[in-house]
Amino acid sequence: IAGAYWRGDETRPMLQRIYGTAWENAEQLAEHQRIQAEAKRRDHRVVGKALNLFSIQQEAGGGLVFWHPKGARIRRLLEDYWKQEHLDGGYELLYTPHMASVELWKTSGHFDFY
Repeated sequence: IAGAYWRGDETRPMLQRIYGTAWENAEQLAEHQRIQAEAKRRDHRVVGKALNLFSIQQEAGGGLVFWHPKGARIRRLLEDYWKQEHLDGGYELLYTPHMASVELWKTSGHFDFY
């Protein structure tokens, strides 16, 4: 159960959101629960912390990752692989700014989400 505003507009009344699943038999439910437990065990946030790959500091902002040395190495290897695969496929790389004027977010319609 969770609350949500109609169309994300907090000036509108709060709605009640109810999540659920249905299964034809107990075996299907058990398989679903097994898959959910396995996904929880493999959660990148849990694995990353356990292996000291990265941390997330809430003071910096939710979801902003601080890569530790081992994690930074894995990330670089993955990025190098990704880059080479794209270059080999005929793609070109481009870089965009990490920050932009507030006007960009207003024009694009994203400003109200921040």
